[in-house]
Amino acid sequence: MNMTDKSRTTNPVFTKKFTSLNLSPFRLRHVAAIAVALMFLGAGRCVAQDEPDFVWIVGNGTWNTGSSWATNLYDYYNTNTMAETCRATSLPNDVNTNLNACGFGGSGSFPQDAYQRALFTNAATYTVTMSGSVSTGSNVFQNASNTAAIVTLDLNGKTLEPQDSWAVATKRGSTTTVYIVDSGPLHNGTLKVHGNPTIGVNGFGTVYFNAGTIDNGGGSVNLGTGDDGRGILWVSGSSAWLQPNSQISVGNDPQGDPQGSMLVVSNGAHAFCSSSFRVGSGSGKGGTSNNLVVVDGATLTCDSGPEVIGLRSTGVTNSDGGTLCFNNVLLVKGGGLWACAFTSTKSVCIGDAAWFGLSQTTTATPPAICTGNVLRIMSDGVVTGASTMYVAPSNNVELLGGRLEAVTISNWGNMIAYGIHGGEERVFAGAMLKTRNSLGKLTISNGLWMVTNSVLEVELGTNYNATEIDFGDYTKQGHLRGGTNRFTVDQATLNILDSGGLTNRTSYDLFNYATNMPPGGWGAWAGDATNALGITNFTGFVLGKRDTSPRIGYTVDTNLFGKVRLLVKGAIFRITSVARQANNDVVITWTGPLGVTNRVQATAGSGNGNYSTNTFADITSDIIVATQSVGNALWSDPSVSTYTDPKGATNQPARYYRIRQVGQ
Repeated sequence: MNMTDKSRTTNPVFTKKFTSLNLSPFRLRHVAAIAVALMFLGAGRCVAQDEPDFVWIVGNGTWNTGSSWATNLYDYYNTNTMAETCRATSLPNDVNTNLNACGFGGSGSFPQDAYQRALFTNAATYTVTMSGSVSTGSNVFQNASNTAAIVTLDLNGKTLEPQDSWAVATKRGSTTTVYIVDSGPLHNGTLKVHGNPTIGVNGFGTVYFNAGTIDNGGGSVNLGTGDDGRGILWVSGSSAWLQPNSQISVGNDPQGDPQGSMLVVSNGAHAFCSSSFRVGSGSGKGGTSNNLVVVDGATLTCDSGPEVIGLRSTGVTNSDGGTLCFNNVLLVKGGGLWACAFTSTKSVCIGDAAWFGLSQTTTATPPAICTGNVLRIMSDGVVTGASTMYVAPSNNVELLGGRLEAVTISNWGNMIAYGIHGGEERVFAGAMLKTRNSLGKLTISNGLWMVTNSVLEVELGTNYNATEIDFGDYTKQGHLRGGTNRFTVDQATLNILDSGGLTNRTSYDLFNYATNMPPGGWGAWAGDATNALGITNFTGFVLGKRDTSPRIGYTVDTNLFGKVRLLVKGAIFRITSVARQANNDVVITWTGPLGVTNRVQATAGSGNGNYSTNTFADITSDIIVATQSVGNALWSDPSVSTYTDPKGATNQPARYYRIRQVGQ
């Protein structure tokens, strides 16, 4: 058979270059605008066991030609051959088919009936061109294990309508890439699939298309299944629509925990999911390093919670040694929109849904490993329609210049943020809110509550933007945002990072809050006393880590209406006095920052007032300065420390002192 590829010079070229996507490690490809219509319509019907199989046996060829296929179908157009006279054909050993070893089609024998399967098994680069519209049973791309195939399916203005499954890369270890193009003069070709499209069944499958509709009724779109399955689907272009009307699963139950399944919705394309929405898992198992990208003006709309980035599985067991579900990413950027709801707001979970009781099964024993899953909203990216957004421990929401509208963020993990959050945020014990103050301002519209042992990490430096707790209820894109309009900090931990030029300022506004915030707290949530500033139980911060000079001290100030400020004090590290006592003891007094360990050193001097810097030696053990003062004052510098050198004045001819900061 001649598998020479001539299609690459005659078919449209994929030239559209996509932007960088900031994902789990994975190299993306380039795609161009080709006018194609694709429709995935419904769950399909049961395939009869004796369904005739058609196997593609040429390189480039035409679908509607019998000589392109080998089959076990009788030639019903010639009564003289009803005894199935046919030519022997050699086929790959591992083709899953009921094809007889002979069987070469006669006139009209190509897959064109709802009870016939069309199989593409060639490990080659070739083009299949439609010369007429066809309805067939199923359409499967299954080149053999450890082989690669690149298939261009040219609809040529016609309609291809598989009634059952449409599957790509069904063999373990195989690599299959399918380009859907249309060289017809009107570019009105259509692919309608009634079953559940599955890309990466056991191998690595990739499908590109950028116009038309994928609409499979009550079915689902599954990327990455079976043994080591890995699937990628690119939906690109303003005329491209993905409407599974049921579930979308990116990384759906792979048995070997493969990595890198991905759905990309880009360049104004549209995707809609009305039922289960999962990035990183299927109904029975989790996956790792899967990605969903909404970018360049595209829209993803969902309408059934909980929508999960991580693990949402109803049949999780640890019989395989543990369920893994980590480093799955949903990225929205560049004008992309993820609308989490079409009707009413829906819940969203980043991490293990069972941890919050959102899954139909309880948490596995031992618990699933479900960490590093991320919702990332970058510049000009928008996420709307979330009711409660749950962030499980060791999982992240990263708001990096975009806008997030979630009525409540229940943060047990990490939120790294600058941009706009329309709603309120509750940061629980062990969780962190890290504000990227050096990059931009974080605005929270409806309140912030930081409980004991939660962490606020701020960046202080020349480029600095205060966090704003804004004015409360507002309407954005038709979604009303309710809120508590309260601000609570209850012994949270404050970590400070130096983003460059910290000492150039004497104060920073940690928070600017709306002065029309009414008094009161979160009521039953907190049960704390309130004050007229709308700040509830602001018992302040406790000392955390400092990525700054130890010579800098800080005090949190809540006295200015509408602000919570951090006052910066530069501690002067110096000896302030050396005093001889009546009993010849010597008292050394010095100032320096809190939280620093000191030792007193001494050396003997010469009679003429000189001394050697190389002969100083410790005369004390560690002197540890307290790490925190009372109330809201942190590192209230300068601290004053003293040490008494017994009979130090009796040393002859002289004694010189200095203070060493241990570890500096």
